[in-house]
Amino acid sequence: MIQRATTGRLPPPLSSGDRIQIISPAGPIQVGSLSAAVEFLQNAGYQVDVSAHAYDKDGYLAGSDESRLNDLVDALFDEDIQAIICSRGGYGSQRLLDAIPWESLKNVTPKTFIGFSDIGVLQTGLWLQAGWSSFSGLQAVNGFNSIDETEAKRYFLTILSGHWKGRSGWSKTKPITLAHVSHGICEGVLYPICLSMLVSMIGTPFFPNLSGVILCLEDVGEAPYRIDRLFWQLANSGCCDGLAGLILGEFLSGEESVVDAALQSVAHHFGSFNVPVWRGIPYGHFEDRLTLPFAVNCHIDADGALYYD
Repeated sequence: MIQRATTGRLPPPLSSGDRIQIISPAGPIQVGSLSAAVEFLQNAGYQVDVSAHAYDKDGYLAGSDESRLNDLVDALFDEDIQAIICSRGGYGSQRLLDAIPWESLKNVTPKTFIGFSDIGVLQTGLWLQAGWSSFSGLQAVNGFNSIDETEAKRYFLTILSGHWKGRSGWSKTKPITLAHVSHGICEGVLYPICLSMLVSMIGTPFFPNLSGVILCLEDVGEAPYRIDRLFWQLANSGCCDGLAGLILGEFLSGEESVVDAALQSVAHHFGSFNVPVWRGIPYGHFEDRLTLPFAVNCHIDADGALYYD
């Protein structure tokens, strides 16, 4: 029998006055690009720091591997920091995985860690190697620039305060209903991640056990044929035995949605898996996206309602 994936340890909810640090473990950002997020979080009652090397740049990286690693590790172990928000994705997180002191993190109380896209590999490491749950969604450079009070920003504060359990949605009065593509209800460990990031970990020590997992996938910048190739590799890698369910977020090629092409690839490559497939969750590379809990137990009922247990 295949051993099923387990949930991570949840962080304590934040309170007014708690300290949040913004770090850049992957791609570089422009000076000043964090100001909207800092202002929003400060207005919400939190103390906000920017890590020492958050604005560094070394080609396509936010500074050297050493400086990005130091900022990440310092934030993870600093007892005065209650939450860590990544500035952006891009590329670079995988270069840090082998050097993170995972064993020591097992003995640290989890803190709220929020990332997206490339940061998904760090979040996978936190789950697989240290037993932490985290959150996938808004990052400091994208999601806070609108002057309007967006649903995504309001819900982000719900995540920080720990009031996100129960039915998924922007609020209790604005729940999200997924569209049923195939099969029936499902229950498992929610794993939201960029498809190409997930596939990039196949064959490494950082690829998780997907038995009992509900995958929530999205991607950007991938043409339909490349999406098909990614799903082919995922389906034929032998990693998806026991998968509990599959949710498709948004798939973008340029500014064009190619989620229908992604669904065709799923139908072709996953048709024999007998896996429930859903679509319609507002999760992907666009600004007003839902922030999802990472490595928590959830279930989807016959009407497409997603619940966090």
